[in-house]
Amino acid sequence: MKNSGKEIGLPLNLDIKKKLSLQSNASKGPPSPKLPFFIGVAGGTASGKTTVCNLINTQLHDQRIVLINQVINSQ
Repeated sequence: MKNSGKEIGLPLNLDIKKKLSLQSNASKGPPSPKLPFFIGVAGGTASGKTTVCNLINTQLHDQRIVLINQVINSQ
């Protein structure tokens, strides 16, 4: 894939807690137990994966977070 010389930037607005709070308030009835959820972050070398993970981590600092790294070595 050839680089066209144009850069694309996407603003990262991680207001996760607010969205989760709005979702839980929108449901009626007694609160249900918290369900785990997964966030997948993938991309090429130097694409910002670690930055995105760090931003998510700062927004969910009071939650249990598990990072799983997969390193594939081709020889």
